[in-house]
Formats: sequence, structure tokens, C-alpha cells
Amino acid sequence: MLRDCSSAILLNAKCSKAYYRSGLALFELDRVDEALDCCDRCLAFDPENGGVKSLKDRILKKKEAAERKEAEKRERLQREAEAK
Repeated sequence: MLRDCSSAILLNAKCSKAYYRSGLALFELDRVDEALDCCDRCLAFDPENGGVKSLKDRILKKKEAAERKEAEKRERLQREAEAK
């Protein structure tokens, strides 16, 4: 699917649907930064695209949750190291 979207974008750099589908596929593959990049590129030329805005919100929530989980893990490991 990503290859198909890339081909569509090469043919038409302003193909919102291809950016949306690329972003969605990358989101499902946990490639969050790349998914955000797809959304940002699309919103640069189509700022009113509701589907892409919604997808970007979902991606940002997932990214924040992952960062929060990682920070909690680092804190826990640091406390365990200090306890030893």
C-alpha cells in the first residue's frame, strides 16, 4: 500500500488521498514520525482536510502516550538503579 501511495504522490504531489492513506498505513505500522510527516505535507497544501486533521490528532495522541510511557520507564529504571 505504501508503494502505491508513493507512486500516486509522484504522479500528483497534491493527492490528499495518497497522503492520508500513507499516513494511516504508517500509523498502523507504529512509524509515527513518518505518519506525522505525511499529514504535515498534506495539510501544507490542503489545510482544511478534515480526515488528515483527524488522523494527525490520533497520531499525536499515540506519540504522546508512547513518550509518556518511555519517560515512566526511564524514571523507574533510574529509581531501581539508585536503590541498589
